[in-house]
Amino acid sequence: MSDKNRPYGIIGCDHMTLRPSTIEHGRSQFARLGFTVDYTLEQTMAGVPGLNVSAMPFTNALIRCPLRNGEITYFELMAVTNRAGLPIDMRYLGDSEGLKSLVFRVSDENQFVDQMISDGYPTHDSFSRAGRNKFSTEIQNAVGKIEFFEEFARNILSPAVPHAGVSPFMYNAYRIHMDLDAYKQMKFADAPNHANGAVHFSAAFGVSETPENDAAKMAELWGGEIGQNSEGVLTVSAGDQFELELYSYEQRSARFGRVEFFANEIAPSYYGFRVEVASLDRTNSVLRENGVISTMASSRTYVHPAESCGAVVEFVEAQ
Repeated sequence: MSDKNRPYGIIGCDHMTLRPSTIEHGRSQFARLGFTVDYTLEQTMAGVPGLNVSAMPFTNALIRCPLRNGEITYFELMAVTNRAGLPIDMRYLGDSEGLKSLVFRVSDENQFVDQMISDGYPTHDSFSRAGRNKFSTEIQNAVGKIEFFEEFARNILSPAVPHAGVSPFMYNAYRIHMDLDAYKQMKFADAPNHANGAVHFSAAFGVSETPENDAAKMAELWGGEIGQNSEGVLTVSAGDQFELELYSYEQRSARFGRVEFFANEIAPSYYGFRVEVASLDRTNSVLRENGVISTMASSRTYVHPAESCGAVVEFVEAQ
C-alpha cells in the first residue's frame, strides 16, 4: 500500500494487547495453550538503579513469534496492578479481561498526533513530545528513576493514543526511535519455539452492531482496505500481514457456536484473535493434553474465552 493511502503514517500492526486478571493468571493460561511466555517487565528493566518495578501501575509479559517476512509478530499480556495510577492513555485496559488494543508502528508519532487532532480526532500524546512524562506525580515518586522512562521514550518508542470515542475499536500508535533492524534483533533474535507450533498472529476479531459503518471508519483511520472473507465477514487490513475481522453478532454465533462471552460486553469491541501454527494436529494434541476447553473442526480449532483470559483464540495452519 502506498504512503498516500496511509493518512496518519501507519506502517503496520506491531502487536496486540490483552489484559489478564493478573500476570500470573495470564502466564498460566497461555502456557496451557502451548505458548512460551517471556520477556517480562521485570526482565526488561532489570538492573536499572533505583527503579522500583513493583510500584508500576501495570506489569506485562510478551508472547513472541519469529519474524515473518521481516515483520514483528507478538502479543502482550498487560495486567493492571493499580488502576488509579494508570496514565490516562492506558485507561483503555479497563476492569475486565480480554483483548484491548492493537498497536501500530507509525513513521512519525508527532505527525500522527498533529494530523489526528487537525482532522478532529483528539489524541493523547504523553510521550510524543520531548520531555513529556507518562506517569502521575504519585507514581513517579513511587517508581523512582523516571528519567529512565524519558530516555526509553526518546530512544525506543513514543506512543500516542486516540481519545475514547474517536475510534470504534481501540488502538494506539508508536514510533521506534532506534534502528528498526537493531530493535528486531534485540526483541526477536531469541524468539522462542512454542509447543503449540505458533508461527504468526494474523488477525483480530471484533463484534459490531453496525459492521459496515465501523469497517468504513477503521479503514479511514488506518488507511486500510475493506474486504470480505468467504463467510461474508468484513475485513479491514492493518498493514500487509494483519487484519481486523468485523463480525455481526449473528456471524460470530455462526462461526463460534455457543461460546460464552462476557455478559457486560459492549459492541463494538474486540473479542479474540487468530494464530497461525505449523501443524493443527500438533496444536490439538497440546490442547488435549492440557485439558483446555476448545472446539476442533477440520481446518481450525478455537479456544473458549474462559481458557484464555477472556479472548477467543483461533488456531489455523499457516499458509
